[in-house]
Amino acid sequence: MRIVIYLVVSVAYLLTMVIVLINIYWDASRPKIGPVGNGSAYPPFMQILPLWLLLTVGIVHAARAIFLYVKQEKSEGGSVVGKESGDRSAEVDEERRTL
Repeated sequence: MRIVIYLVVSVAYLLTMVIVLINIYWDASRPKIGPVGNGSAYPPFMQILPLWLLLTVGIVHAARAIFLYVKQEKSEGGSVVGKESGDRSAEVDEERRTL
């Protein structure tokens, strides 16, 4: 269960960083008038660098979460979907092993 939560959180983090970067570049490309319109439209490299690094960290964590999920599925010998829903004791034992 922890690995699934880790996977969901890492994908959500990755999507958030992509949305932030798209928003920054979209806002920079909009035409501006008046005093705001003077100067460079795009943020300098040093302001964007931390965001690109955080995006890279998100990619690494998503890849690690996928790797751990696949490793866990292989060690369990299949997926939880194939089990019968009436066998609750097997599910409880499986949850205890993952914690």
